[in-house]
Amino acid sequence: MFATTLFGCFSLTLFSLACACEDFLYQTVPRRFFELLLLLELGFYLWRLFFVRATVPTELLLSLCLSLPLLAFSLLSREALGLGDALFLLCFGLGAGFHRLLFLLTAGFLSAALLSLFLLCRRFGRPKKAGTERIPLLPFFLLPALFCLFAPGKVLS
Repeated sequence: MFATTLFGCFSLTLFSLACACEDFLYQTVPRRFFELLLLLELGFYLWRLFFVRATVPTELLLSLCLSLPLLAFSLLSREALGLGDALFLLCFGLGAGFHRLLFLLTAGFLSAALLSLFLLCRRFGRPKKAGTERIPLLPFFLLPALFCLFAPGKVLS
């Protein structure tokens, strides 16, 4: 996988930090981030396929099976899950693999749900328009992403 190389781990770390900061500060992530990482990952897998004669990892196909429906959901639901969030999950899944993506999704959505529940309980009794507040999701994916990238190999496989 792309994340098992030093360059890949470094690239995914910078990508995760940049996306989380942009999403937190501006609630949008520039598409150039995704394009750059997708090109790096595509180049890595093509190099492995043609020059190293390695096969396509099953992890890669499984992560596509998990992240492409999320991307379709984002596009079809008028971004109930933001497009940047879905593209981040696609890029991270292609680089890190299925097991790490699954851990990232579970830990990220769980932490976002807990904060949302706390915020909902805190404003209980105060009238506000429903759906006026948006919480950026990528900052909740940052810590699980960094854990996935720097955890020992046997922890998440």
